[in-house]
Amino acid sequence: MGRPAKPVAISSGKISKETKNKRKETEEKLRGDCQKVIPPDWLNERQQQVFEYVAKELAGGKIVGNIDVFILSSFAVAVDRLEQIEKSINSKPDMMFDKSLLKAKARYTADFNTGIKELSLSPQARAKLGGINIVAEKENEDPVNELIERQKKISGAK
Repeated sequence: MGRPAKPVAISSGKISKETKNKRKETEEKLRGDCQKVIPPDWLNERQQQVFEYVAKELAGGKIVGNIDVFILSSFAVAVDRLEQIEKSINSKPDMMFDKSLLKAKARYTADFNTGIKELSLSPQARAKLGGINIVAEKENEDPVNELIERQKKISGAK
């Protein structure tokens, strides 16, 4: 079993323009809409804050869609629980030797790391997303693309 596939937007592998465009189109269809990327009611206040923060930060990269609410929720819970565990240890340093607390920390750390990977939140992925957003902005500002878009509108109006 090889590496998990990355979204084409952050993929660094060499692929043809045609393949890249097809993958991008398919990923956009599979991602679905993103109007309902809102935290579920069952998350506590802190978890909702984490959820909303991550969703807002990822919105620009057009990575998350409605279907990603589940992984965002799991990630938000992991962040909140890890914060609670660390606060407990900071208030009572002897707790860092508590086996059940360390097991819980390991479990939530695994959930956290999974969320990082699945939501492309690593520093490398963010750097790629930043580069992608710059390229997308340049494409939108490209006068040739503007002419093509105008021509499409004129052709569609006839």
